[in-house]
Amino acid sequence: MEAAGGAVPQPQPKPSPEPQPKAQPTAVRPSQSVAQPEQSQRPQAADGRLPGIISIKMKPVSAQVRPAVQEEEVQPLTQERLQEAWERLIAEWSESNPEQAAVLQGHEVELKERNLFAIKANNSNFERELRTFKTSMLERLRSQLRCPALQCRVEVYVERQESKAYQPSEKYDAMLQSNPELARLRMMFPDIDY
Repeated sequence: MEAAGGAVPQPQPKPSPEPQPKAQPTAVRPSQSVAQPEQSQRPQAADGRLPGIISIKMKPVSAQVRPAVQEEEVQPLTQERLQEAWERLIAEWSESNPEQAAVLQGHEVELKERNLFAIKANNSNFERELRTFKTSMLERLRSQLRCPALQCRVEVYVERQESKAYQPSEKYDAMLQSNPELARLRMMFPDIDY
């Protein structure tokens, strides 16, 4: 198709959208004033003061993370239920987390208060190892027992080893504990040194 003058019409280029200027953050200088919202727009405390940063009320993290448990779902915690849940946890973790199950095996649990139980350990290394997965352990026990406020504490007990008597006075004291009549014999012979 040719135009009347013999020239071929060329297609018109599409107009490109004009670039929008990017908003640059502006710094406020001390000499400049910043527009403050009207007093009616700002929230006020009951005593008429304006809230500061510290007065912001936030939900505790535990309330945001934990699922809500209905009151009728919460069951009283007993030593038997705790022991069953503990054994079930170890059995489940022996397949999925054998290292963690090995740490928990052989330790007794004892219900101390309504929502507090103690894990009895014979060394402080257990407490350090437990700290790495204590949160997941508690979450699992809380869901099994339906006790959202469940907490645990580690009680480390040290077995007393019998000390060996080396000094003559230590030997005398050890013999005196096993045979109290030895004191009477010593009274009979005061010149014998122990």
